[in-house]
Amino acid sequence: MLTHRERDILILTARGLANNDISKELGISSCTVKAVLHRACVKLGAQNRSEAAFSAMIRGYIGIHDILSVDELVSIFASLGPEMIDTIARRLKLKQLDELAEVLATLGPDVVDSVAQRLKLKQAQHHLPPVTSQ
Repeated sequence: MLTHRERDILILTARGLANNDISKELGISSCTVKAVLHRACVKLGAQNRSEAAFSAMIRGYIGIHDILSVDELVSIFASLGPEMIDTIARRLKLKQLDELAEVLATLGPDVVDSVAQRLKLKQAQHHLPPVTSQ
């Protein structure tokens, strides 16, 4: 578990700030920044600041929304091209379906059957194709 200070410093590190810039941004000494980064590296099993920031993102301690603005994300996605964006969209849909399946599994068969019947009815009313995981 990261402290708030470790998290803040890793976010600024992921944004590309140097230790001196981080110290100015947070109003602390650069020695404190180095010490906190060292603690974060140890906790995350990282060899350096970049690896620590990446590891914190992968483990969910910091999110991409902490690092990049919406405009920056749009610029990145705009550079990917339509095929890559389509692939990302398909994977996001599958992830949402997987998460929904996990929730439904906890509800019991009667509730799942009821939800399935309602979905089939909505699909028929709106002339939607059946949902598949492909």
